[in-house]
Amino acid sequence: MKNFMVILVFIFSVFYLISSCSNAPSGPAGPTNTFTASPTITVTPTSTVTSTPDFYINAWVVNNEASGGEMKYEITFTKDSTPVPDATVIVTDTDAPSTHFPVFNGYLYDFYSYEGATYIHGHNYTTTIYYEGLTFTASALAPGSISVPADGLSATWVYDGSYERVWVQDVDDSYATTHIDQGDLTSPYDIPGSAYPTTGNFRIMITVQRTSAFTPDVGDIKTQNDNKFPITK
Repeated sequence: MKNFMVILVFIFSVFYLISSCSNAPSGPAGPTNTFTASPTITVTPTSTVTSTPDFYINAWVVNNEASGGEMKYEITFTKDSTPVPDATVIVTDTDAPSTHFPVFNGYLYDFYSYEGATYIHGHNYTTTIYYEGLTFTASALAPGSISVPADGLSATWVYDGSYERVWVQDVDDSYATTHIDQGDLTSPYDIPGSAYPTTGNFRIMITVQRTSAFTPDVGDIKTQNDNKFPITK
């Protein structure tokens, strides 16, 4: 009986120890490591945009043979719609190198006109413009050499253009138009008899024009021959 009691005490002692260990207070919680990923930053390089100047050139080599045959040279040259004050403009007749034209320099090229040179049909006239290190050039053949017979029923021109106009007017009827045709016409050109509805005085006016682009392409040069012929029916 004594031994039984000893064993019973021993069993209770073991259970007590086990119960004490399982109920022991826990220590302070350790630090929690939280990882946050760094944001991805995309850098877009900036670019410097330089605007390109807007140049415009319009040049004319015009000859009105009915008014004496002198050549008129006209030019408009602008940058960003503003007249250019200090460009150098050189006009040459490439088929007659000894022909001298004035060098246009220091003008406001918002319409500059020069008269005095001789227009020669079939010659090539070249305009070269120097400005701020840039060079603009264009060359165009001088068209025309127009003729009309006395009966007024045809018109011819030796040097073709890219645009022609044939215009007949009745002088006795306040210059009323009796016939007009324009576009890329072909020489010889037939003028219809209906252009002369009555007897009297008429006038034929003819324009032959050629256009060539500048290099770089910022405008063009036009060479033009005008003439007029009196016709009596």
